[in-house]
Amino acid sequence: MADFVAILKKALDKHGDETPEKRTRIYDSVRTMLAKKLAEYSPPPAPEAINTQKRSLEDAIVVVERD
Repeated sequence: MADFVAILKKALDKHGDETPEKRTRIYDSVRTMLAKKLAEYSPPPAPEAINTQKRSLEDAIVVVERD
């Protein structure tokens, strides 16, 4: 499983001090990248595995925003 907190912090650090709107765009970009990566797997992961990854990303966003 990816360390989404580290990925998100790195993406945010790369762009410096961000407004809430910019952070939202970064989070949306990471969501899109995750969906694309999961779609590239052959055979595709089970729906439960996909949901777990997406849920982990959303949990990481909450952690990053809280920090």
